[in-house]
Amino acid sequence: MLQAMDKKNKYVTQAIIALVVLVGIFVINPFLIINTGEVGIKVSKITGNISSLNPGMHFVMPFVYRTTEYSVLIQKEERVSECSTADLQEIKVQLAINYRLDRKRIPAIHKDTEDRFRRIIIVPAIEESIKASTAMFKVGDIIQKRAELRKQTIETLSEKLKKRNIILVDVSITNITFSPEYSNEVEKKQIAEQQIATERNKKLQAEETAKRELILARADAEKNRLQRKSIDKNVIMLEWIRKWDGKLPTYQGGGNSIISLPKLK
Repeated sequence: MLQAMDKKNKYVTQAIIALVVLVGIFVINPFLIINTGEVGIKVSKITGNISSLNPGMHFVMPFVYRTTEYSVLIQKEERVSECSTADLQEIKVQLAINYRLDRKRIPAIHKDTEDRFRRIIIVPAIEESIKASTAMFKVGDIIQKRAELRKQTIETLSEKLKKRNIILVDVSITNITFSPEYSNEVEKKQIAEQQIATERNKKLQAEETAKRELILARADAEKNRLQRKSIDKNVIMLEWIRKWDGKLPTYQGGGNSIISLPKLK
């Protein structure tokens, strides 16, 4: 009887231990899953050593290590920056950038900024790059040279991010806003240019009309001249016929008679 009870107590004890272990595993959760497109970082709480974890399941003791997951897919950041041009005009430039973290350099990124790389690296780099780029252009050239501004921004920003283990993929200038004062000046200038263009068109139209009228006048004058010439010939012929006495003039020469009628001019 005692042996049966001891055996039963043994089973109960083992069941309790197994339950405690299961609960402990559930609560502590030492298993970490790194998804595709991510890199995990494992930092020793004792030594501070950093190691990376590839996608998959990993056994990590939570009391010994702390972990962070980083996406290595393309990420997007949008900023509106207040900038100054070469002629000290204030503008606002809205940028949209695409970037990704260098997979091989995730431990270095974590060591520098932990998971605050956006605030510590990305945002300041965007601000510095666009401000440096707009300072190279006059405000009146910003729109016409927008492609050059984008190119300059890409070169500057790419270099800054590369030094911090971040790869720049693309930059888009989505909007440029000018100060109200400059916008008013531009509007006035456009109105003035439009008025000048309108006056120029009116002048050209007047010149073309004058040319057409001159051509038509010359054509009418030529037509009238030809008509008068034709009438004058007919009048001369009629006058000659009226005055002719019916005799043909004769000329002697070599025994032959030559008859000649007067020529009409």
